[in-house]
Amino acid sequence: MNGKMTFNALITLVADAESIKVGDKTLVKFRGAWNEKRKGENIASFANFESWSEYKNGTIIKFFKKGKNVSVRGSMVEDSYDDKNGNKVKTYRFRCEDFDLLDNRNSDNGTQEIDF
Repeated sequence: MNGKMTFNALITLVADAESIKVGDKTLVKFRGAWNEKRKGENIASFANFESWSEYKNGTIIKFFKKGKNVSVRGSMVEDSYDDKNGNKVKTYRFRCEDFDLLDNRNSDNGTQEIDF
């Protein structure tokens, strides 16, 4: 079966993005949250996101700071592992392929300049 699960998420970053060198590539990881209404209550959900884009990673590291709102698009990747009891556990990673910065200000002077 061929295909790809895609997503479009509006999230608030809960930590600054961080980069990790993996061989000759750079992986950028970030974590986001959003609120959902369930039975009249706001429930916070969290997810881990990653980017392997050498072109976009510099911008992500520079601007993806805790508290910022971003729109992220990409694909979902399933992983699995065996836990300490031998049970198979499935996890999901959200691979960022594109994004928009939604905040138009920073804490210094109310403006944000983006250099690509």
